[in-house]
Amino acid sequence: MDFFVNLRNLVRQHLHDPREFNIDEAKIWLQTNISSDYLIVSDNDSETKIGYWRIKLLDKFNLQIGLDIHPNFQGTGNATRIYTCMFKHWELNKDLKLLSLQVLSKNTRAINLYKKMGFIIKNISKIEINGEIVENIDMTKVINS
Repeated sequence: MDFFVNLRNLVRQHLHDPREFNIDEAKIWLQTNISSDYLIVSDNDSETKIGYWRIKLLDKFNLQIGLDIHPNFQGTGNATRIYTCMFKHWELNKDLKLLSLQVLSKNTRAINLYKKMGFIIKNISKIEINGEIVENIDMTKVINS
């Protein structure tokens, strides 16, 4: 849990809830917004923890996902490798038809990655975060069509 909280606090400027959390607050946030679980991602060679998946089953056919990677491991192809691996895994679940995610428009690096990975923009809306109006982008990727 320590790794999750520390990393979440490092990348919180890109999250829809940018509050800094302690461990107890993070547990509540996970249970309320995601699930009681999250998936830690490690580097292939060193097995160093580099990130985590946030996953929420919206319904039998639609999985909402999020991947947060430690800043020291960003921009090195890790996200592409991790997404590719997870797509192969999710394609084994023949019921699953759609992957969904939300990203803030200021996170251009992530948006470019998602487009490269086959996600398309479904909707752009304005939301308020800490008194500031920002653009929220809903993206989806069809799998097992």
